[in-house]
Amino acid sequence: MTGLNASISISFLPVGHTKFSPDWCFGLLKQKFRKAEVDSLDDFIQVVEQSSAVNKTQPVGSSNGELIVETLDWCSYFATLFKKIKGIKGFQHFVVNATSPGVVAARQAVDGQVTQFNLLKEDAQIMEDELPNILPPKGMSTETKW
Repeated sequence: MTGLNASISISFLPVGHTKFSPDWCFGLLKQKFRKAEVDSLDDFIQVVEQSSAVNKTQPVGSSNGELIVETLDWCSYFATLFKKIKGIKGFQHFVVNATSPGVVAARQAVDGQVTQFNLLKEDAQIMEDELPNILPPKGMSTETKW
């Protein structure tokens, strides 16, 4: 829609067939975390680093509240442009094309029938240079801290 791509396709594995190699790394982290005492973000970073040679941390913020990676409010931004589609989770294969802005061709199976959805709202205005607002971290509630 912004002219950066001619076509984009994405396919998802069917539910129950999503073996993912990083699951192994999370398993190693869980083993280490169960035996560790974690009272702060810094403690958790240390547990991740010690859980395996392959696990590395990349914090998006620090324990003193410094924001390292900004999180943008994409949900609110896209809600002004696109409609929600009922039953979208029943599809695994999607294609969008620059010749049909806002239209997605979806298939339930790789060789299945194509269903087209027009995602654009009637009053949608694409602003190529405008980014969503930054979402400030919510932090923990007093109850969670306690």
